[in-house]
Amino acid sequence: MTIFGFRHANPRCDRENRLLAIAPIAALLLGCIALVDENAARATPANRPDAKVLYARCAACHAVDSNRNMTGPTLRGVVGRAPGIAAGFNYSPAMRKLGGKWTRERLDAFLAAPQKFAPGTRMAFSGLKKAEDRAAIIAFLASSSGPARK
Repeated sequence: MTIFGFRHANPRCDRENRLLAIAPIAALLLGCIALVDENAARATPANRPDAKVLYARCAACHAVDSNRNMTGPTLRGVVGRAPGIAAGFNYSPAMRKLGGKWTRERLDAFLAAPQKFAPGTRMAFSGLKKAEDRAAIIAFLASSSGPARK
């Protein structure tokens, strides 16, 4: 009998022998699946290797590692902070009147389409279309920024 292109020694190969013949292949496949699952579990947005690269687009206007305002306000401590309150930054009326806090969900909606989320905002950015890119940026902001200056 031929199994996966190899001729088995016993032409009267019974079910048990067939199972023994494919057991190494099954073990290899299960090992690969476990490795993929383990790597997928590690690839969360917070540790996504390109999160910092994605943030580079934001870094042209926003600092995350300091309280320095640039063209845009500092994003240090933005997750959990109220919109429009970074000290020393002249926010648009649209951002000042938002109220609430920057939760992950609100940041996601804002980063998807800033002009739709806060009509009249001065942020000249069209938005990030991919949800996984927005999640990576938000996780990067949450993990790399310290508390904001009051």
